[in-house]
Parts: sequence; C-alpha cells; structure tokens
Amino acid sequence: MKIFYKSIIQIVPDKQFKIKELKGDVDENIRELLDYIVSKREKREYEMIEGQGISSQVIAFAEALTASIEMEDIPDLDALAGQMAGKYLEATSKMGNRVKTGNLLIALLRDDCKKLQFIAAQIDNEGFFESETFEKMSGFPDDNKKIWKTAVFRFAESPKICVQQVFVDTKGQAKYWADTFLGLKVKRLSKENTDRAIKAVDRVLRENVGQVSEQDYAVLRFTFLHKMLRDGTDINYTELIEELFENYVPRNQKFSAECVRHVKEELCKLPDKADFDTLFVTNASAVKPDTTVQKFEIDNGIELKLDWDVNPHDVISSDIDRTDGSKYIKIRCSDVVYKRFHKS
Repeated sequence: MKIFYKSIIQIVPDKQFKIKELKGDVDENIRELLDYIVSKREKREYEMIEGQGISSQVIAFAEALTASIEMEDIPDLDALAGQMAGKYLEATSKMGNRVKTGNLLIALLRDDCKKLQFIAAQIDNEGFFESETFEKMSGFPDDNKKIWKTAVFRFAESPKICVQQVFVDTKGQAKYWADTFLGLKVKRLSKENTDRAIKAVDRVLRENVGQVSEQDYAVLRFTFLHKMLRDGTDINYTELIEELFENYVPRNQKFSAECVRHVKEELCKLPDKADFDTLFVTNASAVKPDTTVQKFEIDNGIELKLDWDVNPHDVISSDIDRTDGSKYIKIRCSDVVYKRFHKS
C-alpha cells in the first residue's frame, strides 16, 4: 500500500476542527488501520450522487494526485480536507445530540493491487488522562473496534477519473453518514439483498449438504432462514455464516469436517457471485413463499410441506416396522388431525 495523503480532522468544542499532522507511532498505527479498512469484507455498496455531500471533493482529491504523480510533487490537499470537515460538521450538527461526532480520518492511497482509493472513517475521540500530568486529553485510538463508520471510494482512472465503486460500513443505520455527508445512495435495495442471499445460500446448501445429508441440510437451512425472514434485522453476512457453523454438530457422519469447511468457503464467495451486500437490513416481504417452503417427497403421491419457521426435527421423528422393515415417520399434530387418522 502506498499512501499519498492522510490526515486526522479533530473536532473541537463549538463545532470547530483542526487538521492534525501525523507523526511517529501514530502514523504507523494509521497505516495499520487503513489496511484494515481497505481489506474489510463487511460492507454495503453505494453509488455516488453527483453534486451531493463530499462527491466533488473526493473527485478533486484523485484528480490533483494523478495530475502530479509523475512529477512526484503531491499538492497540498489540506484545503480540500477542510471543505470535507465543514460538510461533516454540517451533517452531524443536523442530528443534534443524537449522534457522537468523533474525529474524521481521510486518506488517499493505492492498495496492493495498484487501485486508487479514497478513505473516510469516523473514529472515536474519547478523552483520556495523560499519565504524568493527569490532564484530560484526546487522541487517536489504537483499537479497530473504535472505528465507528467507514467509506471506501474506488476509482477508475481511464479514460478519466471517476468513482467506480463505493463501499460503506456504518455498524447499523446512519443515514447522515452515507446520505448527507458522503452524498451516496444504496446500490441494492434491502429486498434485493434479502432475496438474492436466500436463494444463493439455499442453492449452495442443497447442492453441497443436501446431497450428503438431508438432515443437516434441513437444520442449516432452517437456522439461516430463521435470521433472514425477520423483517428489519441488521444482517452481517460474514458473521452470520460464522455463527451458522459455530459449535455445529453434524447429524450425519457423512457430513464431515472437510465437507463443513468446503461449504463455508462456498458460502463466503456468494456476495460477489450472487451480487448481494454483506451488510443489509432484511426485507422478507420480497421473498416469494415458494422460496422458503420446505418440501419432502414422502412416498409416491405424498408430499410434505412445512413453513420456513418450522424446524422439521421438532415435529417429525422416524420409525421402522419391525415385522416387515417398512419405514415410517411420525408427525406431531393437532387433536383434529389425530382423530381424523386414529384407528379405533
């Protein structure tokens, strides 16, 4: 990674700001944080709205760099950083006391793949007491968990500079960050993310687990849908897949540790392959009922259908007739159904 510009915009009382020079250990710490932000898998893709938020400043940053890069004479970009700080203060002030202001980290860099990127991150500015004087001070966090919000702008440089992709992580809903300050709109609606994720995950589970163990397929599918089909749930897809297999005990020995590892790898590829975000809010109304119904071919002419929120292993068990070896299932039912089939 090559960093061309980086600064901390420190927010001070009375809604003012200072652009801080970065030196020593703090400089190295910021390099590590930028690498962490650029490589994050958890993100939602947005599109830039021309003329909104800091869109013009982001483009100006990239244009100023590419115009001078051959001469290795990087221009002073603090003026542009100051304009961004003004828009940041404007966006946060509209929220009043409902939002923590924090400090703002901005940077312009090339990643290891030579892609030009602009980074904006809202970081914790919580104060601390200096160890010798015990004066209250503020500074830069050395903990990734204190990065509140991030945005990564990826540029195309030919035939002219333009923003190719924007990825945002807000750790929850924060419209003032993406809409007001950054000037972005979501690329995919919640209903598109929900529908695509459910279909893609079900396909991978059916092809890679169902062929080995129908029982494990049913359990994993039920657990996944239980999260996805609850409206308004904040989904972190990467974490969801980890939770799906965390402490999971296969029902069938054929679903081996190697099979589990392979399935997890295939599921982690899906956001790129099936074109959905790793961060989104569920919208179950977009999902067709046929997508979530569980179907079982019991025998010739007999099909069992279960709604998505019914765990088949809570209501169904198996049995074998010891006289002729016929296989049966037992289904928990209501009194009405029981009386309908009960033999006196």
